[in-house]
Amino acid sequence: MTISETTPDQRVVETDCWSCGARLSKTVPRRRRGPGHVLWACDDCEVTWTAPAGG
Repeated sequence: MTISETTPDQRVVETDCWSCGARLSKTVPRRRRGPGHVLWACDDCEVTWTAPAGG
């Protein structure tokens, strides 16, 4: 999972679908304590999962 900077209050996180390998990205709020988790959903193969948002 990689992280791209956006605004001071947001960031873009990216990952690959664990099932089909599609590249996914979404904008999430920046957290002050710990990375939190992101809910991912792949439209190509219709799976969902959560993963840490990264550092």
